[in-house]
Parts: sequence; structure tokens; C-alpha cells
Amino acid sequence: MRYDASHKEETRKRILASASQTIRLKGPDGVGVAKLMSEAGLTHGGFYAHFKSKEDLVAQTITEMFEGIHAHLTKTLASGTPSQGLRLYIDLYLGREHRDHPETGCPMAALSGDVARMDAPGKQAFGRGLAQMHQTIAAHLEQIEPRPADAPSLAKSLTSEMAGALAMARASFDDEQAESILASSRRAVKDRVGLS
Repeated sequence: MRYDASHKEETRKRILASASQTIRLKGPDGVGVAKLMSEAGLTHGGFYAHFKSKEDLVAQTITEMFEGIHAHLTKTLASGTPSQGLRLYIDLYLGREHRDHPETGCPMAALSGDVARMDAPGKQAFGRGLAQMHQTIAAHLEQIEPRPADAPSLAKSLTSEMAGALAMARASFDDEQAESILASSRRAVKDRVGLS
């Protein structure tokens, strides 16, 4: 049976959605092609109609993850004034809901420990996504008063601190400690951009 292009794209999106959750939770090495295809209701052989290899799947999945999180970032930053949008983004990123749901959260926090071991396509996809996040946050920082002296550097630093704090909060088995990490980082990040 022959399917049209839209069916193929819908199937590809379904595979990517399933891979996205698995990769965020277990890392790229935790993705088994046969299991992934079974979860998507497809046969193992159908995998190669959509992806050249597992490495290609990982790279495309990372790209898809960053596209989703970037859309969320731009929507959140557009909420109210530039300061209000950034404050909301910080609160959501460093919030309990984001901490408790890595399967749908930011790939920066979920995958930063895995990137060094990835093949080149995965590393490149992660690098492109990270650069886009930095650029968007830097452009938004330019709209905040008082305007930071070096918005691109500040965006990289803030992004790193937030992703690191989220990863550490997730790694903590003590709920009180995890909440303290997030709260401390929220305060520190807001202080640095004059949002306290």
C-alpha cells in the first residue's frame, strides 16, 4: 500500500515525538530502534523510510526538541513587557513542573551530559539549537532596562546557569534540596538582569 507525503510526515513526527521523550529520559544510548518503532505502532523495517541511521534519528530528534522549546521560549518572552516575559520564563524554566517532567522539558538540561559522547550529527544539532536559544535570549535582553552591557555573553551565562540548576535539582533525591537549588538560581538569575 502506498501512502501520500502527508501520511509519511505524520508518521515521522510520531516517531520523533516518541524518540524525544525516550532521549530526554534515557539519553541517546537509551533509544532502541525496534522498541521505538513498536511504540509508534510501526515495524522495525519502516524505520529506514524515515531515517538513514540511528544517529540521523537522534540528530533530527534533537532538532525537533529545540524547535519545540524555542517556540515555548518566544511565546513566554512575549508575555507582557520584556521584563515580565523574562521573569515568567525564568520562573517556568526553574519551576517544579519543569523539574518534574524532563520527558517534555528543555533539551539543554536533559542532554548536556550526553552531548560529548554523541556522534557529529547529534552534536551539531545540539549546537545549532543552543545557539538559537542564546540568540533569542540575547535579543530579548537588549529590550530590558537597564540594558546589559554584553547581552550575548549574559545570555550564554544565564542559559548555562539555568540548565545546570535544573539538572542539579533533577539529580537531587531530596525534594527540599531540589526546591532550594531552583529557588536560589531563580533569585540569582533575576538579580543579574535587574528583575528582583
